[in-house]
Amino acid sequence: MATLILASCAAPQPKLDSSKLATVRTIAVAVPHRAHYSAASSSGPIVIPGAGVIAAAVGAAVSGGINASTDKKALTFDEVVSAKLGDTHFSRRFVDAVEAELRVQGYTVSEIDLSQEGLKTEFDRNTWSFKLTGPQGYKAADAILVANVGEAYFAPGPLNSFTRQINGGIDIYKADTLEPIFTKRLSFLKFTDPYSYATYQGIVDDLPHAIQGLDDAAMSLIPGFSASLSATRKNAIASGTQTETRAQ
Repeated sequence: MATLILASCAAPQPKLDSSKLATVRTIAVAVPHRAHYSAASSSGPIVIPGAGVIAAAVGAAVSGGINASTDKKALTFDEVVSAKLGDTHFSRRFVDAVEAELRVQGYTVSEIDLSQEGLKTEFDRNTWSFKLTGPQGYKAADAILVANVGEAYFAPGPLNSFTRQINGGIDIYKADTLEPIFTKRLSFLKFTDPYSYATYQGIVDDLPHAIQGLDDAAMSLIPGFSASLSATRKNAIASGTQTETRAQ
């Protein structure tokens, strides 16, 4: 999963030929990476000066008992989460839920390790979307799906509370050409939120509950993806049928 992208809802849409969804029957879903969690304010990412050993730093930094003279390492929020909670396995649960939606819609689903196939995603700031690149296409499926989800607690100003923010996207590419044929932006942001923290310290003190809130927010976006994919595919099939009718 990708780290958080603070993208505007008005970001430009990438150019897509969604008509090619009409011929897609098999989809290879990219194997997920470990989830990454962020905490940020309007001034930038938040780090904690902590102890050399992360586990020790969590106990000290979270309680405010830092010995700055013996330790120069700065802990990111993601490192604090890892030290206290380990791997949350969120990325796996998110992809499993996406795959379940694909199967409901009649797709045959498999998984692909992009790196083993010489493929990778690159973020394009001109379109605020991910490109899938590689030396050649993929022959074992009609399309490739890649999910990028960024989870964060964000405070837009010094007087604002930290609230949940989810940004990212689910993209489908034609497997043989790697061209994008579907994209669904993922966005969740509420400034009035039950998962709201006046301080960064408050997030860390309530870490299991706070992380569960982020994961739940991201999972709540999957039905929207499913509905969008279903509608786009139906339109693609209908457009293709109309074109064939006119040709006859």
